[in-house]
Amino acid sequence: MRGDENGLLACYRLDAAIEGLFHDYGPRSGWGHAASGVTLADTNGPPLPTTTGAPYRLKTRGKLVRESVAGPKIANKMLGLGGSQTKQLYGTVMVYDATVEVTTPAGDGASDRSLEVRIDRPLSAFVGPTEKGELKPWKADETQVVPLNGAGKVRLRFLADDLGCPTIRVRVAGAAGGVWTAIRPDAPVQQRLRTIEGDDLTNPAPGRRNPLPAGTSSDDANALADAFRRLTTQFPAAPLAPPPSPPENRPLLKPQPRGLLGAIGNAAGSVGGAISSTAGTVGGAISSTAGTVGGAISSTAGTVGGAISSGAGAVGDAVSSGAGAVGDAVSSGAGAVQDIWEGTSNGLEDVWYDAETALGDIWNDALGALDPAALGNKILDTASGVIAGAQRTAKSAAGLIVRGVNELDALRKKVEGASRRAGTQAIGALVDSAETLAVEVSELTDTGMAWIEIIGTTIVDGAEAAWRVVVSGVEEAFAAMEALVKRIAAEVREILEFLAYLFLWDDFLAASDEIHALLDDSFQQLRAKTPQLGAYKAQLADALRKGVEQAVGQRSVGDLFGLDIDAARPVLEPLEYVLEKLQEALESVDVVFDLADDVTSGLGAPDAAVLNTASGLTGKLPDLTQVSTVLGTPISQLLAQNGALADGSSSLLDVLFDGVVTRGVDAFDLAGKQFRARIKVPVLTDAIEATILGGRTFTVMRVVALVGAIVGVLTEKSTKKAQGKSNVSPMITPKSGVQPKSGQPQSSRDAQRILWASMALGLVNSLVLTTKTGLELLGKAAKKFSAILAATGGICTSLRGVLTLARLPSLPAKVQPYTGANAGLEIVTGAWTVLSAYVTYKVDDLWRPFDLVAFGLLGLATTTLSAVALGTGNLQGDSQIVTFSLRCGSWVSSSLMRLSEKYDDSDKSGRLKIVTVGFAVVSGAIDVAEAIYGNVDEVQQQVG
Repeated sequence: MRGDENGLLACYRLDAAIEGLFHDYGPRSGWGHAASGVTLADTNGPPLPTTTGAPYRLKTRGKLVRESVAGPKIANKMLGLGGSQTKQLYGTVMVYDATVEVTTPAGDGASDRSLEVRIDRPLSAFVGPTEKGELKPWKADETQVVPLNGAGKVRLRFLADDLGCPTIRVRVAGAAGGVWTAIRPDAPVQQRLRTIEGDDLTNPAPGRRNPLPAGTSSDDANALADAFRRLTTQFPAAPLAPPPSPPENRPLLKPQPRGLLGAIGNAAGSVGGAISSTAGTVGGAISSTAGTVGGAISSTAGTVGGAISSGAGAVGDAVSSGAGAVGDAVSSGAGAVQDIWEGTSNGLEDVWYDAETALGDIWNDALGALDPAALGNKILDTASGVIAGAQRTAKSAAGLIVRGVNELDALRKKVEGASRRAGTQAIGALVDSAETLAVEVSELTDTGMAWIEIIGTTIVDGAEAAWRVVVSGVEEAFAAMEALVKRIAAEVREILEFLAYLFLWDDFLAASDEIHALLDDSFQQLRAKTPQLGAYKAQLADALRKGVEQAVGQRSVGDLFGLDIDAARPVLEPLEYVLEKLQEALESVDVVFDLADDVTSGLGAPDAAVLNTASGLTGKLPDLTQVSTVLGTPISQLLAQNGALADGSSSLLDVLFDGVVTRGVDAFDLAGKQFRARIKVPVLTDAIEATILGGRTFTVMRVVALVGAIVGVLTEKSTKKAQGKSNVSPMITPKSGVQPKSGQPQSSRDAQRILWASMALGLVNSLVLTTKTGLELLGKAAKKFSAILAATGGICTSLRGVLTLARLPSLPAKVQPYTGANAGLEIVTGAWTVLSAYVTYKVDDLWRPFDLVAFGLLGLATTTLSAVALGTGNLQGDSQIVTFSLRCGSWVSSSLMRLSEKYDDSDKSGRLKIVTVGFAVVSGAIDVAEAIYGNVDEVQQQVG
């Protein structure tokens, strides 16, 4: 079941609950809470396939964002300029995007797969790069097939015209038993609106503008914000777990897909301790609701008819009573005509006057029962979406929305007899015609839900008609908000601009300039250290012969180093956005590394004896056929062949270190040119440089600097905010770079930048390798371009080793020897990666067996040193343990990723390439975790 089938009222996947919060997969996009004490139990033959145990895992997220897209090209002549060139114009559009990342339960990637995508209502989709401005209409209820990129990800983008975005449903194409996953890209918008205040609108944050019409007062803004907050009670809130209680007895005009009617079991009649039959409970809830709907409508109709009959009867009784009084008075006057005529006459007039007055009052009361509520029932026809004859005058928010106590009471009295209407069309028509209105919220006891009505009046042909309309669910709440916005002459686009995710690039770019300079300096240090790398040959051999403590050896790789296939990388939207743009550029068929596409090497074909030795050792390397299997392997088992590898690899190590020492500088110089080269992709490059980089050149090195700055600035700001240190001057200020805090030593600021840059190098290395692997898997990677990508990843690895050596003095003294050795091996690994990339390009695959063993030796040595260091027990305090464990995890995951890449180079089936992508995902997650933890710890020490 997809959730968008015809006639479906609601579809709750009870096995996909998040902290007791259930989402409706149906078209109404609702939600519900599980009551306290409810247990969800497995059943035999559930009506829907479970979301667990599927062949693929989908991680999804959505947001509203501004994007720059390409517009028309204008000839210079049209701009009054000389020459025949054209100028590309760009425009800003609002986009709802949904990012989907696919992996297997084993942690492997899914680069070779595609997604099936369905939407609940028509949208305009961006097909291909956003910057090319290609829009294609997608129809509701039609399945689109979209390929995943090299990382097993895809970013679905839709033009945002409305406050709400329809549900987007995705699943992996062709996957047996694949379950549809629902995505709501407007979820962040919902949460933003839940807390919006009038001051947010009139005094927006930097980078935003007031979305309301000119002349809007603070009272207007407060009135609109209050109405928005009331309507957002239909949006999912924080999960609640109140004691079970029946919902408040209010008429329900239609099923409430925003929840399971509060307590799931109570909606169907009784929970009975555990929900053992999902189908029966949900079906019972829907049937029960349908019965209530019919009863409510009949009851409402009967009440209206009864009120009219009662009013008419009261008029008749009053007339009869008045006539009787007149008759009695006349008879009484006839009995004493001579004596009291005048008095009787006056009394008769008084009696008649009293009867007339009573009749008038009763008649007016009867008319009051019909007007304005009954008048509204009679003349307010919403079928066309427009109220015929409505006198629609311009309204400010404060003039439209009733909030005063007395005014609210008066409005409530007017609508008492009004029939309740429902549906988005009725909401739009009534709010659009409103003279006055109010949003009424009634909490349904202990359910976490609310009953929402909009009540109001409309002037039709000079008469006041009163009405009330129910707002049920997410879609109707958004419809009400849009109608309110239009009624006060505001623009939906302006509200979208205000609510969109805001990328404050100035802050990030200022910090990135400092990191960029640090990377330049590190490159010079790398050139200086390369001739000295031979010293690490003995350390590598010694590391392979080291034993790990028994207790450490029994622990699995994942457990010891904190590597988890289920650990999602912290989502920092600017970071994800930049990385997605880099990957989009690298995957483009038009990409060129400007003036740096040479690939040369001084190495020729390998010696036959060396190749024979390497081939004999490949069988002693760890088996990397599945990510989860490797991470679950005990350390002692992973390192079991270290001794044999150390004994048989002497000649290989000679070749490895001789090549790095003698040819490493030249190889780094070439890779450095590519690292700094402008990445040229038609349209895309110009757009990135103009909208993200503030005019800076789009290079891998710039992206590394920006990635590091984003993580550093965001974690620093959030940590300081959490500390509540309002008197602390920020280290990063817009367009000003790094500013020293009073009393803060230069080395502390440098340590932060080193940490940021180190993380960014690891993350970009993972992305570049993932892109290379994905392109190779799809058969889209030219051999030369694969070499450039591999070399780029290699220089990222070596630069990270240089930065780790720079961090050495700030680490605990007892782990410095292990850290220094691993940093040196990291530089060697990167150096051989660069050489190997160029060698493979020039002499085909002759070096492949050697490469496999070389990276295996380097990775196993790094893993051994990390395990020994963690087993020494020399770390003190949680901070030291966590920080160093994350660093070791980063080394090990990066080594596994690199070794897996060499395995997959010889795998023609492509099966092992998805394993490489899986290791890259794990490596990226731990790199970001290390940077965030280290930065938070550093900032806390500064402000504490």
